[in-house]
Amino acid sequence: MRDHAADERDRAADERDRLADLRDLLAQERIRVAEDGLAGMIAAMDSRAIIEQAKGMIMITLKVDADAAFDVLVRRSQVSHLKLADVAAEIVHNGTRPQP
Repeated sequence: MRDHAADERDRAADERDRLADLRDLLAQERIRVAEDGLAGMIAAMDSRAIIEQAKGMIMITLKVDADAAFDVLVRRSQVSHLKLADVAAEIVHNGTRPQP
């Protein structure tokens, strides 16, 4: 027959194990969130680079400033129902002239 103190030690050990498991789950979730955030930042940087390239092409082709070139991209994105980065990538890839 076990004594009361041994039962309490077992319960305390079980509680420590449960808390350790929770800490591990929390750490894994933090890592997942950080990885997702990093992936989003990388995608945003890639998008920004392609958008800047497309703006430069539009500026040269249409002889407009950066703001006007961006407006051209935005309008084309809205009319075509495509993401701005996709429109920019099309312009850079194909060298297509955007409609003013």
